[in-house]
Amino acid sequence: SGAAAEDDGSTAAGGYHPYKPYCTVCNKDLTTVTAYDDETTELTYTCACGHGETVELSTFDHGKLVWKVDWPMR
Repeated sequence: SGAAAEDDGSTAAGGYHPYKPYCTVCNKDLTTVTAYDDETTELTYTCACGHGETVELSTFDHGKLVWKVDWPMR
């Protein structure tokens, strides 16, 4: 598997999330989105450092678009 496949917003459960949050503890993008609520825009993630958090995307700006979304946006 190449680097592109590793950072495409996919999760092991088969879900797709176009936004990849940075961990608020270690500030790295080693996170996995575990849940997202479309109505409240709450996103839950876990990080390889062990931190997990639920954030509201309307106010959380500590992340990036995954390459499949970022590339056409440029």
